[in-house]
This record gives sequence, C-alpha cells and structure tokens, in this order.
Amino acid sequence: MRGRYGYKPTPPAIGGSEAIGVVEAVGPDVDSASSGQRVAAAGVHGTWAEYFLAPVPDAIPDEVVAQLIAMPLSALMLLELLNIKPGQWIAQNTANGAVGKTLAMLAGARGLHALNLLRRDEAV
Repeated sequence: MRGRYGYKPTPPAIGGSEAIGVVEAVGPDVDSASSGQRVAAAGVHGTWAEYFLAPVPDAIPDEVVAQLIAMPLSALMLLELLNIKPGQWIAQNTANGAVGKTLAMLAGARGLHALNLLRRDEAV
C-alpha cells in the first residue's frame, strides 16, 4: 500500500500481490479450470479479494503455494543482483523466513557460503 513494490494504488485500495484459493464456479465458456480446483496467483494487484484464478496441484500444501512465486524469485533476484561468485560469502538476517531459506539453498547449490542470522534459538 506504500508503493514499495513498484506500484502504489490509489486509496481506498485492496492490497496484496499473491493469492491462493479454490474455484467455486466457472462460466459456460471456461475450459481451463474446474470447480473445486486449487488455484494461485502472483504478480497481480488487489489479491486480498474474494476472487482470482490460476491452477495449482492438490499435492502442494496451501502454505507452500502461497509462497511459491514471489519468495523464491526474491531470493534468486537478490543473488543475481549481487553477482556473488562461487566461494564468496553472503550474510543475511532473519534467514528462517521463506526468502532466507530459499536463498540459503540457492547459495549452496551455486557454491556460495552463506552466513544465516536468526533472532531466536528455536528458528535454527
């Protein structure tokens, strides 16, 4: 809502850029989704709403689907932006969040060293 994600809506506005839900009904000309199908959306505006559309497999838990697009992409883009080379180090705070966990996995796969800082012992 503050415009920190490259888009500042005009108030009153609906926030959110990611969503997950279940298809309740489809119109007569719709053939790409069916009632009861789980769906997700990202990169759209106003997702804190009642209706959106994008298919998702049932095997993926809701809490994972809700983070599928923006969180891993944020971690990947961070590593790309910093242009860290194999053998170099990256330090990150609050590494137990979705972006932090993904960044740590990507760093390891790329031969980078990660110093992952946490705020609570139980987050280790």
